[in-house]
Amino acid sequence: MQGLAGAATIATGVMGLLGTKNEDVERAILKVQSALGILNGVQSLANTLNKDSILMLKLK
Repeated sequence: MQGLAGAATIATGVMGLLGTKNEDVERAILKVQSALGILNGVQSLANTLNKDSILMLKLK
């Protein structure tokens, strides 16, 4: 999932550098940013629930 979001980020960055500006590109950038936000949230939650995390050690 993270690799896919990274590839999409690269693609939208290239479009921006080449001056490709239109509504489709802007929507694609918004989707990539949203995907990265979701990915960061899931990763943060996974780190919190990791069996070796401080929270889990306190609960034990």
